[in-house]
Amino acid sequence: MLSPTITALSPKVGSLCFVGAPHTGKNFLANCLAGETKASILTLTPEKTANYSKKDAQELINVILQVVKKNPPTIIFLKNAEKLFYKKVPKSEKPSNPSLLGKIIITLKKKIKADHRILIVGTTTEPWTAKHKTFCKIFDVFLNVPTRHYGSHLAVCQSELPTFEGHEVSAVAKITSTYGFTFDAIEKCVTFGKNKLNQTNIASIVEKMTEAVPDLNDNEKKIGNFMEKTPQIVKSKKLVEVKQK
Repeated sequence: MLSPTITALSPKVGSLCFVGAPHTGKNFLANCLAGETKASILTLTPEKTANYSKKDAQELINVILQVVKKNPPTIIFLKNAEKLFYKKVPKSEKPSNPSLLGKIIITLKKKIKADHRILIVGTTTEPWTAKHKTFCKIFDVFLNVPTRHYGSHLAVCQSELPTFEGHEVSAVAKITSTYGFTFDAIEKCVTFGKNKLNQTNIASIVEKMTEAVPDLNDNEKKIGNFMEKTPQIVKSKKLVEVKQK
């Protein structure tokens, strides 16, 4: 994306999606990608397009194309991209009409050319809830973001958790390693007084952390099943079979 020449000579990748459990750094990777390529980020959410008519949707597509063509390279960012292509939209999300933005993205992708230097980047935590064929047509590449390694999880806990008398932070890290790490959980348990930190007991911290994030082991299995069915993995398996023959 940095160079028009390199873009023209490289294999065409118009879109990619970071797949992973919650709190594994998918948004961070998207921001890093934008930083390294010096690209502008255009974030689209269902809430912004919920009440759009067909005319409004077409105008939005035209405006986006005009803006990104004048400011290359550009990343069109879709957080929780699976919501735009739900198999069945949950009642709680029907007011935001996510399917409308999904249709806008489908039309937009068809009009994007390689020399435009535009990349559609999405993140997803539950890819199995989206229409598989449509989802795979929108994103050319799916990158699986693994859950945090125990060593990294321990380092974050040591940095962010207060010191508990008689307890090891490593114990908290071990218990919560399959749940990821959320700062919201710590904020719910720890408050700052005028002169010192008011601490709750160790069981409360563990309880809040395990409540805040679903068990990542269950998510990993579903994500693994999804990745096995993506075109890139299917093609790789076929190539391996051909070489083995």
